Amino acid sequence: MASLPIEPTRASSRNVTTRFLQADLGDGYTQRAGDGIQTVVESWNVTFDALDTTTANTLIAFFEDLDGYQKFEWIPFRQTVEKKFICPDWSESYPGNNLTSVQATFRQVFDRSA
Repeated sequence: MASLPIEPTRASSRNVTTRFLQADLGDGYTQRAGDGIQTVVESWNVTFDALDTTTANTLIAFFEDLDGYQKFEWIPFRQTVEKKFICPDWSESYPGNNLTSVQATFRQVFDRSA
């Protein structure tokens, strides 16, 4: 499995979504249960700032080779465990001086396949 070839800058942000099922029972009462085994899912909005042309091309080729749905491994900021993510979308900007910035969304996945 591929590993992220370049670390994002620290200006990235983490979003957490929980998955649960809920049944409304009437009179304001509800019953909730986790939806599956993995009920807490991370997504990250990551930024790679001020990349030279070669580094930017390497990163973009990495994302393109994974086609948005194939997973890669990455250790998120302030964490110690490698997790699996997909990168369904990314964008590029050109701040000047032949530099490229890349913004991407990483979504955590839990499948077992290699």
